[in-house]
Amino acid sequence: MTTVAYCDGVMAADSRTTDGSCLDLSVKKIYRYRHILIGTAGCADTRDILRMLKGVREPEDLPGKDELKILKEEISVIVVFRETERIFLLETIERKGQVMEHEGEFIAIGSGKDNAYGALEMGASAPEAVRIACKYDTGSGLPVRTRSI
Repeated sequence: MTTVAYCDGVMAADSRTTDGSCLDLSVKKIYRYRHILIGTAGCADTRDILRMLKGVREPEDLPGKDELKILKEEISVIVVFRETERIFLLETIERKGQVMEHEGEFIAIGSGKDNAYGALEMGASAPEAVRIACKYDTGSGLPVRTRSI
């Protein structure tokens, strides 16, 4: 339950997570390593993904679909290479991993991605798109946090 969007060199994410009946509005979903910007959505332990991506410098260094299969929960990850702005989507769905290069100008993941995509298509920035998604997606919540490449 998240919304993460990337457009024009800026990644934005909501801050909400829930655990049973508890609500936390201080969750970090965007990370930066020297060569990449990372946005995460899903139930998997983010530390596992971050360990997989720590040494990534080039697209060829990304984990393969077999490496992603070891994650126990579903997760979607946006990886943007800072120097080239090439965008990759890493996902685990039904215990299957996939790694794809994204060819579009923008991307969104998480439960609010449809709302974010609509906003991005209409010219919204990544932070604006996430803010709009938070308005309509109960799994996403303010404040919006951003990182730029």
